[in-house]
Amino acid sequence: MFLFVSIIGVAINTGVVVAITTFVDPMFGVEARPWLFGAKVIATGVSLVWNFTGYKLFVFKK
Repeated sequence: MFLFVSIIGVAINTGVVVAITTFVDPMFGVEARPWLFGAKVIATGVSLVWNFTGYKLFVFKK
């Protein structure tokens, strides 16, 4: 189950980065490279929530 939750976390991380950089245009005059960095930060936060919840509910349940 650990591997399943981890693989889903990687897919979520990648999907969020692709979605933000593809479908959301850079705002506030931000160049493409900092926009990518921001997308990675957001994706890391989203996947962190998924991983925490997945590990708590499925992997380390008591």
